[in-house]
Amino acid sequence: PVCDRTTSRPETVGKTHTWVEKRSLQRAHRRACLTGSSWYRGRHYNQSDFERMGCPPISLPAAADLTQNQKQDWQQCNRRHMTKGRLHFWQWNSGGLSTATMDEVKAWLVLNCVDVGVILETRLTFDAQWSDQHWNILHSGEGEHRGKGIMIFISKRICNMAQLRWQFHDSGRLVHVRIQVQPRPLDLVACYQHTYQATRTCQSARDRWWTKLDQVLHGLPNRNSLVLLGEIGR
Repeated sequence: PVCDRTTSRPETVGKTHTWVEKRSLQRAHRRACLTGSSWYRGRHYNQSDFERMGCPPISLPAAADLTQNQKQDWQQCNRRHMTKGRLHFWQWNSGGLSTATMDEVKAWLVLNCVDVGVILETRLTFDAQWSDQHWNILHSGEGEHRGKGIMIFISKRICNMAQLRWQFHDSGRLVHVRIQVQPRPLDLVACYQHTYQATRTCQSARDRWWTKLDQVLHGLPNRNSLVLLGEIGR
């Protein structure tokens, strides 16, 4: 079956598309059913978005069952439909990050053409930086304290490790990365506030964190681009 009447905006459902557009929409829907989301005509949608547009639900095998050629084809299709001339960011609170989950996340980010990914609350304790086939990776933890941790993935498509400068202002909670890209440098600030508790100790820690964040933001050059990702609480 095909979707006879659909569009990329739910509020304008009713517009008739050509057969080529319908096939393109169906392919995007299949990618979303397999991987959770996909790009279509410059916008990022999940599976339920396509179904609200009129696409019928379908069942597909797990993404792990795709062959390498299929993954490359779907990645190229996503890249063709994504917005051009922009960087794409993604952030997730993992509640604890295992090696297997990290590998799945990296594969998903590559498939969906994400340029910068930030994972909060990794519960890993080390500070490190390394690279693999697709990513420059930074991680900030804090010794034996396992309630926080920030991991940042920066695609090698946009820069190499030599083009990165970073500082861990509050280990596992506040990280600043400067990416030397054109036409202007990009300042990425990843943050993870203390979980709220009605105690003086927690309130004091949260106030100190807000002060550090304020100092970091005020110290950034106005000429640079700025992206702030994370959980700041209330």
